[in-house]
Amino acid sequence: MPSLYRIISPTQYKRMPWKNGLGETLEIVRLEDAIGVRFRLSQAAVIEDGMFSFFDGLQRTLVMLSGNGMMLSHQSDRTCHPPHVLNCALDQASFSGGDKTYAALTDGPIEDLNIMVRQVDTVAHVATHSSPMMLKSEADVALFEGLYAQSDYQIVINVAGRAPEVVSVLKDHTVHMLAAAELTLVSGSGIWVTVTATPRIR
Repeated sequence: MPSLYRIISPTQYKRMPWKNGLGETLEIVRLEDAIGVRFRLSQAAVIEDGMFSFFDGLQRTLVMLSGNGMMLSHQSDRTCHPPHVLNCALDQASFSGGDKTYAALTDGPIEDLNIMVRQVDTVAHVATHSSPMMLKSEADVALFEGLYAQSDYQIVINVAGRAPEVVSVLKDHTVHMLAAAELTLVSGSGIWVTVTATPRIR
């Protein structure tokens, strides 16, 4: 039978410098095509105040994984946008990668999960969940769908015609769904990321 999922471990994440050279990113998943990056999921630590890298054309969603908080201030060429204040784990902010974004830490370093998608043809739906929770995977039509482990968690995966499968996932690992399924998050917490193509307007 085909696999319903794959688990991506931190040892498989690709370590690379930030675009601005001020830190490092652990890249979890990346999708590129003929015109560039369409989607990227990564994990990083912010250890000091400073500017974020410039990613014009990409929409960013940042979810705080741990730490005492951070404020993000954004400015575009014509507009100052309201800041995002992340106080607790699983707080999130969505903003344009083309904005000038400055991070001010509240009290020491934080860790975050970063989701970037190409604004013209791709959208990311990002939701944080703690058990108990029912989830529905539509991986058969999504560009990517998965659950990042903010803590150790356990899920039950149900697909018609197959016995339920219980999967235990360690903190910082990612379950990448490969097939449509119904999931039950029975313990722990995670970040559910669904990336899809933007519907074309005719």
